[in-house]
Amino acid sequence: MKITLEQIRAIQSASPPTNPQDDELYLDDGTNTLSGSTGWRQYKDSAWVDIGVQEVTNMEIDGGPF
Repeated sequence: MKITLEQIRAIQSASPPTNPQDDELYLDDGTNTLSGSTGWRQYKDSAWVDIGVQEVTNMEIDGGPF
């Protein structure tokens, strides 16, 4: 998976971005996460899903490995 910095929204928010593109990320303040804690969410297959560090593998940011 390749993620560009433009796809990452690092300011905590209670609301997901509108009109997201597939693989876009945002930092949820815990309002929408399953755990109720601050966490990253990714737009996949027309839905926002929680992601964790263990699930973010083989990621590239601006072309470099992460």
